[in-house]
Parts: sequence; structure tokens; C-alpha cells
Amino acid sequence: MQTVAKQKRRLRRGYPVAILVGLDARRAALWSIFSESSKPLATVRLEHVRTDAQAQYRFFEGIVDAVRPAIREGVQSIIIAVPPKTNYSGEFLDHVAAHHAWLARQKGPHAVTFGIVTGIAADVEAVAQLRQGAEFDKILAEATTREGNRVIAMLEKALNDPSGNSYVFYTLEDVEQVILATQPAGALRPEILLVTDEFLERRSQKGRILHLLQIAQNNHVKTRVIAFETAAGARIDQLGGIACLALKQVHSSEKMN
Repeated sequence: MQTVAKQKRRLRRGYPVAILVGLDARRAALWSIFSESSKPLATVRLEHVRTDAQAQYRFFEGIVDAVRPAIREGVQSIIIAVPPKTNYSGEFLDHVAAHHAWLARQKGPHAVTFGIVTGIAADVEAVAQLRQGAEFDKILAEATTREGNRVIAMLEKALNDPSGNSYVFYTLEDVEQVILATQPAGALRPEILLVTDEFLERRSQKGRILHLLQIAQNNHVKTRVIAFETAAGARIDQLGGIACLALKQVHSSEKMN
């Protein structure tokens, strides 16, 4: 059985805070960026010369396909690393704007923030060196802040939703009930579970909370451990340190009415 400390470390790195896309002339090296580490995600290669429009189209589509699962799981920050004096990032972002409006839009549950940094991200050593730079830290901090602001905006909208289709639960007992529910007809569907790092530290029942986070992850609920010092963390702390956004299930019979 895992110790609480090991489980906490695994949950903290369970979802990346960003995806790093290292673009060069012939390939894209993709990395999952966690708060304290990086992990290879995928490598996409250009099949022909860059002037071949079809090859470049397939190349960019391969990158989008590689990041799509992470975005569905809640990652909303993509950092693009490019060598100096190149426009690889511009070419990729033009492709995204032209062919993937869902990825390019600034609002919505899958909205993504892009950041661009000058550097190489071809291998583990290069990524480690890139992460040590002030430019990368600044972009990652800005992207994380924007993501936190988006999450809080979603919570505020749900808290003030007059339709009755959105709910926010902010006691541990109520959150457990919605996360552990068997999803009968008409039940709520949990979308995102947020806790502050201070909430994890100050609670006497850490194992219980970590178990809840793990179940949420297993059921594809987006989970986040938010730094208490951030604006998002402060708002969640006002709700008690934990918050779960859930949506009312819409069934086929309801859609027809």
C-alpha cells in the first residue's frame, strides 16, 4: 500500500501544468511539464521538406492529435520552444487558427493559452536547461495564472447560474457524495475538483482527501492542487479550501423536450 506522502507526490504530478512543444526544422518533441519535473509525451516528425504544404499540414495535425488527450484532461497551457530567428511557432499557430477553432478560442472549457520561448527542447538535458531560464519561468507562471483565473471564472459562473444546471460543492462531505455517486439517471456529473495545497496540509484526514482525488482522476474528473498564495487559491480558500464543479446530466429524453 502506498504511503500518504507517496500518494500525495503522485497526485501532485498526476496532471501536467503545461505541455511543452519543442519545434525544429524536421520534428516536434512534446513534453508534459509538471511543477517539478518533465516527462516525454510524443515525437512528431515532418515527413518531407517544410515547403511541402501537405507534409507540413500532416505534421501540424500530428502535434494537435498528440496534445488533444492532455487538453481533454484539463491542461490549458501550451509552451512552444523554437530556435532563435525562426518562425516555426508562427506557422503552427496559423495552422491552429485556420483548422482548430476549438483550440484557438480564448474562452470555453478547452480554451488554451499559448506561450512562446526561444530555445531547444529536443531531449531531457535541453528541457532541463530551458526550464532553468527566467523566460520559461515567466511564461509558465503567466500561463498558470491565466488558467487559474479561467477556473475561478467557471466557478463564479456556476455559483451564480440561475438555470440550475451548474452546481458548486465546497464541503468535503458534499464533494465526496458527488464524486463517489454511481451516476443514476438525473445525477450530476462532476467536471473539476479543486483543492488548495494548504487545505491538504492542514486537514487531519489527508488519506481521505487523497483517496478522493485519486478516484476523481480515475473517473476522468479534472483535478487541481492550487497554490494558496495565488488569486485562484485565495478564492477556493474562501469556499473552505475545496470546491467541485458539477453539471446536471442531460439525457436524450430531456433533449427531445
